[in-house]
Order: sequence, then structure tokens, then C-alpha cells
Amino acid sequence: MSDSEQHLRIKLGVSACLMGREVRFDGGHKRNSYLVKSLHEHADLVPVCPEVEIGLGTPRPAIQLRKVDSGVRLVVSKSIETDLTGRMQEYAVHKTEALSDLDGFIFKKDSPSCGVFRVPVVQHTTGQRTRDGIGIFANLFIKRFPLIPVEEEGRLNDPMLRENFFERVYSYRRWKEMLATNNSVHGLILFHSRHKLLLMARGSSYYSKLGRIVAGTTGETLSVNQQKYIELLMQVLSRTTCRGQQVNVCL
Repeated sequence: MSDSEQHLRIKLGVSACLMGREVRFDGGHKRNSYLVKSLHEHADLVPVCPEVEIGLGTPRPAIQLRKVDSGVRLVVSKSIETDLTGRMQEYAVHKTEALSDLDGFIFKKDSPSCGVFRVPVVQHTTGQRTRDGIGIFANLFIKRFPLIPVEEEGRLNDPMLRENFFERVYSYRRWKEMLATNNSVHGLILFHSRHKLLLMARGSSYYSKLGRIVAGTTGETLSVNQQKYIELLMQVLSRTTCRGQQVNVCL
């Protein structure tokens, strides 16, 4: 984080177990020292535990994603006829509205409610597990807020993935600040200029493509072009860069 961004306090959703809250199915937690000790200095962390918040107790029976004819369902592992999918989806619809002001979200890996990447899914007919699922709550959150950066705590151990996540988080936060304080063609031009090096580190063509959106923006097309710009920007920033590219840009 740059010195200037230390003063821009971000707001992140975090799976509650990662903050040390004893909300796991076994009554324990998965406290992540990086989140609790280091990140807490720079961010307001909003704990979320979908499983507890839909009324499941602590401790409680383990749950799993299970693939059946009707699709992937959220069920109790040892009582698969107990289907929690509807409850979780209904909760997510209401909960996500209260999280619309987040700048990012850090989810618990492998969780049937919160996992984002390669979550285990049990095949109903064979009992075999595949790793091609996504948690029910996480999936609905991402669909509701496709621009908000998301990541899993395990992947934050990779320095490049961690850097990429926070680049996206701070860029999205600056975007919202621009809309709130300088929502104009001039504000869009300044925003684009400020992010030149971040974009060129992914390839100069991306900076040019976004630049063409900015150049074609007038007062009448501002709202439409802003939406085009931020959608493409977040897509481009999701691409990881490497040290060689960064050095070339700086040179």
C-alpha cells in the first residue's frame, strides 16, 4: 500500500471464522493472523457467517455442496435430504443489500457457503468429489456485485495474488470516491490518467482501449461510458502482472 492509500481506509467483507469468531461447524474458528493483525490497521472488516446467520447452530452438522439432477444443492452431509439451498439463497438476497458499500470481500476457501474457487462438490450418484464448485452465498454475492473484488484467504498467501487483489480493491474504492466527489467528464479523465501505470503493466493496449472510452465521453454519454469503463477496468485489473512488466513500465 502506498503512503497516500494508507489514508484511504477501505471496507472489506470477511468470512467471520477468519477473524477468530467461533462460528465453524465444529465450534472452532480459522483465525487468520494477517487479516486480524496487519490488514485491520488499514481496513474496516465486516464479519459475515452465512451459515450461522441462516439459523444453524454452533456446533452443527457439517454441510456440503451436492450435485443432483436439479443442479448443485447445499445439504447436510449426513442427512442429505435436509436441503438448505433455499434458506441460503433467500438469506443472500437480503444480506447482500446490506453489503453494497463494500470495497472487497475475503471469503473462506473450500466453504460450501463462502468458497469462491474449486469448492468440493459431491456427485450424488457416485459419492466422488470434484473441485469445480462455488459457495452458495459467495456465488450470489458475486452475481449481485460483479465489480466488487473478491478473494480467498488462502490465495492471499501468494504475494502476486495479494497485490492484485488490493490493486483492484483500491482502484474500485477510488472509482467510488470519484463518483461521489467529481462525477464529470473531467473526473473520468483524471481517474484514467491516475491509473495509467497500473493499466500499462497489463499491456499498453488496455490503456489505449480504456482511453478511447474516455475520449468519446461527453456530458450526454457520461453515465453510459462510465459503466463501460468500470466494467472493462475491473476486468483488465483482474489480470495479474509480473515484475518484468512492472519494470518495463517504470523504465
